[in-house]
Amino acid sequence: METRLSDYFAWLEDSTGQAMRPPESGIVDERQHREPERAQHSRRWLLAAACLVALLVAAAVVWTGDSDEPVWAAEAIVVAESAPRVLIDGWTVEGVGAFSADTGEVTFENGERSVDVFWTPGSGFAGLADDRSQSSSATVSTTADGIDWTVFDYGRGEYRAVALIEGHSVEVVAPSTIDSEFIDVLNDLEIVDVDTWLSALPASIVQPDSQAAVVEQMTADIAFPPGLARSDLTQADIVGNRTQVAIAVLGPLVCGWIDAWFAAKDAGDQQTAERAEEILGGARGWAIVEEMSEGPWFDSLLQRTDAVATGSLITDGSSPEPISRDNLAGIGCDPPT
Repeated sequence: METRLSDYFAWLEDSTGQAMRPPESGIVDERQHREPERAQHSRRWLLAAACLVALLVAAAVVWTGDSDEPVWAAEAIVVAESAPRVLIDGWTVEGVGAFSADTGEVTFENGERSVDVFWTPGSGFAGLADDRSQSSSATVSTTADGIDWTVFDYGRGEYRAVALIEGHSVEVVAPSTIDSEFIDVLNDLEIVDVDTWLSALPASIVQPDSQAAVVEQMTADIAFPPGLARSDLTQADIVGNRTQVAIAVLGPLVCGWIDAWFAAKDAGDQQTAERAEEILGGARGWAIVEEMSEGPWFDSLLQRTDAVATGSLITDGSSPEPISRDNLAGIGCDPPT
């Protein structure tokens, strides 16, 4: 099971998903437009990245009796010192994807406007810039507040800019703006100190010290598949919002039951197969699923639980098809053995 979970978490590290996916580009380029390969800059969710994060925000604060100032946990400081501590003057941090010192994402808002800032290792900067240039209609270089940016115009008001900042590839994405506003955003971007950056992160992030209670609450009405225990889901730190944690919890549970179902079908074990069908047939009634039922990842999840339980077809691929070992990647399952 340890291998099973590590494989699943590795998939999470590179996938896109409901609350964590980058904004839809909405671009139509009639000249053989190729959508930017966002997977490498998708919200690097959950356990694989979060194992490196440890305590942040509220859980990272230790209050002393002698001062009104927060004292950040050592682990939080390590991450903050290594990550590009990017904020945008006049904008607030609305959301944070699970992240580490190497990879992550922060969503900023200012009124009705939003901007996503991604960071990945600087070693991939050349490939990132090349990929974005292949998909944009125009590319310009500019310097904003001392940082050299390459700006990509995708048309219809979408702009992206990439720069090397403190050894990281940093990408700024504005899905709906005009060029002058986007340059203003770049000029307002600033690198801040550790205290300022950690203080700006939202307190809604689920922290490692509370993850056990959150996972227990999320799984209270769900039977665990053979070989998976609740402790397996809390053995590594989860740093993310509630949706991210829900995906990290539901993925292994559903994948485990699908795995058990395929194995039982192969072995002629009708009792276990029927048990898996019963459990997955009730997935739409799980409390956490009812709470989080909207979004493409949850739709893919429920298509597969329905397919096991009722034989319905999966429709999120190129054509409707029954569930098989080849169409489980949509929710992060490895092909069952």
